[in-house]
Amino acid sequence: MALTKIQRAAVSAALFFLLLGLECSAAALHVSPVRVELGAGERSALITVRNEGNAAATLQADIHTWAQDEDGEDLLEDTEDLLIVPRIFSIPAGKSQVVRIGKLVENSTASERTYRLVLTELEPPDGGMQGSGLNVRLRLSMPVFLQPKNKTQAVVSFVRAQQSNDQLEVVLTNTGSATAQLLGFSRTGPIDPEASDPEIQVGGYLLPGATRRFNLPMPADGNVGTITAFTDKTEAVQYVVSGDN
Repeated sequence: MALTKIQRAAVSAALFFLLLGLECSAAALHVSPVRVELGAGERSALITVRNEGNAAATLQADIHTWAQDEDGEDLLEDTEDLLIVPRIFSIPAGKSQVVRIGKLVENSTASERTYRLVLTELEPPDGGMQGSGLNVRLRLSMPVFLQPKNKTQAVVSFVRAQQSNDQLEVVLTNTGSATAQLLGFSRTGPIDPEASDPEIQVGGYLLPGATRRFNLPMPADGNVGTITAFTDKTEAVQYVVSGDN
């Protein structure tokens, strides 16, 4: 039940911030699907971008290799592994555009390759002013995964969990071959391991071979017995921190 609550909260938070960004622009875009996986035998995938706003939108699509640092910041670099068609396109209000992602290389590694497709709204010729308000440019980023021939699996584990000032510094690593989506953490006290604090909700991804740090709030009494991490690809993983603080 706890995992279900975390998943629901994580999805709600993600949708909230996505809609917040969409409302800043004259365009209101709906993208489907929001995650692309290209299997070893697939040459291309399609996404549909629909403009649900009241004005036309011109977008540019770019593809980047995707890595991340220990703080979870995305590290993007231009790549020619994938082809995006069309790369620049306009969508009238109420209309849709199909974008094709074509595979130019095969994934010969044992792990999935990770990319980000970035859709950027281009400024209109009038310099961004529409009506009496400022038209803020929209930028959407979605994950693209290039699968190898063999089956992949995420392997998430704790590197450490220790108190740092008034926070609990938690470091996770993924030594597997698939990306794991992080959902949240739960803590238990050192005295009663059955009594857990409310779940701490997080979001984002842990890529294959990546290590990521989280700074979580300490409980009111300043004591933590165990910390448990939940992801979408693995069983819950637990770390005993009692005595390490």
